[in-house]
Amino acid sequence: NYMRIPVYSRKELFNTFYLSVLATVLAAILGSLVAYITERKKPRGAALLDMSIMAPFILPGTVVSVSLLSAFSGASIIALGGTYTIIVISYMIRRTPYVYRSVAASLSQLNPSLEEASTIAGANWFYTFRRVSVPLIMPAIIGGSILTLTTLLQELSTTILLYSSRTRTVPIQIYGAVADGKLGEASALSVVLLVVVFVIVYAMNRKQGKSIASSFKMG
Repeated sequence: NYMRIPVYSRKELFNTFYLSVLATVLAAILGSLVAYITERKKPRGAALLDMSIMAPFILPGTVVSVSLLSAFSGASIIALGGTYTIIVISYMIRRTPYVYRSVAASLSQLNPSLEEASTIAGANWFYTFRRVSVPLIMPAIIGGSILTLTTLLQELSTTILLYSSRTRTVPIQIYGAVADGKLGEASALSVVLLVVVFVIVYAMNRKQGKSIASSFKMG
């Protein structure tokens, strides 16, 4: 079964990594920006913004999928049903909270004096964020992104209502194999995913010199 994986799962493997990596990058950008705004700028409604971005974290994937299908399928002005785009959007909605919470925890522990000095020197907030804040919170961004990536590689509940024949992922294929009684195929693919996730987490723990979970500690 392992030798046949490149043959019968080539497209699914590509889709899984493509969708997961793309959604992770976008979630990292969005989550970091929102965390910076809520923690440093503290605009009116910051608490509502925090609640809005964290709410999808507790929602079942099927709820997110049905909402997106209702909004972007059928007679919708923007028809995204069965596309890569709708899956990426669903992944971002569900996993951006990982990056957001990781970066927010990091910012809460950092002294804002360097950012204030940059602002006093005449830099705008985006320049300060890009050149001063990002280098300081990069470990948190990486930690949140790795957690996002490893969970998206295994994502099933969101994808199962949104995929089409050309956007099938490995978790969908595993589910289908189990339903068809092909337990050998399902087991082989599951082991491959497990190994990939383990290697990613182990490599990042070694590179950062600490566990990814430590990025989420407050105070």
